[in-house]
Amino acid sequence: MRYIPHIVVLALIFVMPAWDYFESVRLKTSADPRKRVKWYRKLLAFSWLLTFLVIWAVGFRNVMTIGTRAAWMPAREGVRDFIVGLLAAVILIQVAAVLKLRTRPELREKIAKAMQPVYFMLPVTRDERIWFFFVSLTAGVCEEAIYRGFLVNYLMGAPANLNVTLAMGVSSLIFGIAHIYQGMRGTIGSSVLGFIFALLFVMTGNLALPMLLHALIDARILLMIPEGMNLAPEAQA
Repeated sequence: MRYIPHIVVLALIFVMPAWDYFESVRLKTSADPRKRVKWYRKLLAFSWLLTFLVIWAVGFRNVMTIGTRAAWMPAREGVRDFIVGLLAAVILIQVAAVLKLRTRPELREKIAKAMQPVYFMLPVTRDERIWFFFVSLTAGVCEEAIYRGFLVNYLMGAPANLNVTLAMGVSSLIFGIAHIYQGMRGTIGSSVLGFIFALLFVMTGNLALPMLLHALIDARILLMIPEGMNLAPEAQA
């Protein structure tokens, strides 16, 4: 069992980016009308399997909590204020974006252009949207458990022995590289989000808030893209 964490980390660095890339190619080229639903189901199964594996290997507490704080982080009162401010900002930004979309249909063209790099994975039909909702919840729980709870704690131990700040940065970079199939913009954006989630994890000491925020950010796609809107280039032409 002691080798499992090392194997998982190697898989996160080398296997996951390659797997996601080839899956994205397959989704773009497949003519199967059920291709997205099948991919969503595969993601759900694999994500939960890997999450249970790391929990079994290192323990639930070692995944869900962290007892180390960086010296540059604010005191407990400052942490509370930071979190309240961050959540308020995220909620206001998302509400404003949805309201603009509802009142200004012309913004859909801008959204379609911005989401072109990931059009192949976005839901179109009602069935796909239902599955995408569960994928969003799973990403919030499982990706945080794997890339924050497990990976940050792993990087602070042997053989890496990084301090908490470096562990946050390296884990965020690995998380970003896992999204390389989304292009450079998606990779950088995922790295930045990963660092924010890692920051919340370390500041609060547990994964509850990062999990919730991650799931909400992913699920907001369902509010931004109406049912039946296909962002595929041929559909937009």
